[in-house]
Amino acid sequence: MAYLPRGRVIPESAARMATPLTRATPALARRGRVLPPDLVEAHLNAAEVTERARARAYHEARAHVETELAAHYLALRLRQEQQAEADLDRTVALAVLLAERLIGATLRVDRHRIVQMAQAALAETRGARKVIIEASPLDVEELQSNLSAFGLPPECVEVHANPELASGSLSLQTDLGSLDARLSPQLERLAVALRDALRE
Repeated sequence: MAYLPRGRVIPESAARMATPLTRATPALARRGRVLPPDLVEAHLNAAEVTERARARAYHEARAHVETELAAHYLALRLRQEQQAEADLDRTVALAVLLAERLIGATLRVDRHRIVQMAQAALAETRGARKVIIEASPLDVEELQSNLSAFGLPPECVEVHANPELASGSLSLQTDLGSLDARLSPQLERLAVALRDALRE
């Protein structure tokens, strides 16, 4: 049985349906005894502390999960970007290799193409009155056979073999300065241009 504050005895089942426990309502013990206010206050404070602790634990756990998810996402993005960069490097390297082989094949089929390449390089040194062309031993004969194609008196053009140069690579020394017409720097510039274009 339980007692209301007035002291009237009511069934325990009815007491359970009475007004919920608050700081303004005295608490009834299970045997019908009214609990002291300080004890009620202590129980309520303990309940509030427990609820705050639960809420704090929930938010901390949620923040931890969100942090873990963000870390996994960033790691995945990093791996994807690294893979994309590696794929891009392989694509550019393959394109440069194909370009180099295409130039080599073209020179083998059309030996006069090296003369045209030397003409294009010499055109960048406008005003030169004397030029020394260093070329691969494979290209020297074709260049020497076409000295008149360079727009200078034949005695002002010399062709020297340089075994360090690959076929299609040229190095020009003129009275105005030097010009690097090797294939490797041109292919490197091609690689940079391709990489920039593919990233856009």
